[in-house]
Amino acid sequence: MTAHPHAAWVTQQARNLLLVLEEQGRRVRFLLRDRDAKFCHSFDDVFRSEGADIVLTPVQAPNANANAER
Repeated sequence: MTAHPHAAWVTQQARNLLLVLEEQGRRVRFLLRDRDAKFCHSFDDVFRSEGADIVLTPVQAPNANANAER
């Protein structure tokens, strides 16, 4: 955890997650995420490199964002 996440930190956490999932024999098919600026292209590229589809929540849709945060 960090008090001030930024793009590089979030991207590294994505890499760490994929390593753990690989060890468990699991894979990511879809990534549902909001449009926060810290989720940059490099974050998406980490998941795309594993074949995951990135799904963005609609703009100004708080109900959709709440589902993404669960």
